[in-house]
Amino acid sequence: MDKFSHRPRSDSVGKLLDVLRHGLRGIQGDESNIAASYRERGLPPPEHITAPPAIEPEHKLYWQAYADLQHERPASFGKGARRISWSSIARYAQYHGLNVDELKRYIWALDSEFLGENKPPPPELEAAND
Repeated sequence: MDKFSHRPRSDSVGKLLDVLRHGLRGIQGDESNIAASYRERGLPPPEHITAPPAIEPEHKLYWQAYADLQHERPASFGKGARRISWSSIARYAQYHGLNVDELKRYIWALDSEFLGENKPPPPELEAAND
């Protein structure tokens, strides 16, 4: 039976994106040491250190799927990481009895963040377009 809801809520994708961004900062698991460093200098630790984003139970399935599919990226031959393919997502979803389109929405939203596709253009490119 399909374990995914029929409509992804954008806030649930957003919560997973928060967890991914926190991990991409390279501080996941080291929050207590970082907070202690702030306090030693007499500064309040930032909220993302004292209360890091967590994966809610209803989103763990999506998070696990994304972690599993990291190994399914196409070969890039020195051109950097490439997007997880639809066919890999479809095989994963079919194997686990999940909704392909639903899983694709979550995986590609996370993957766009991981690949840096959600970053604003560099200032020099923005100025050139004005």
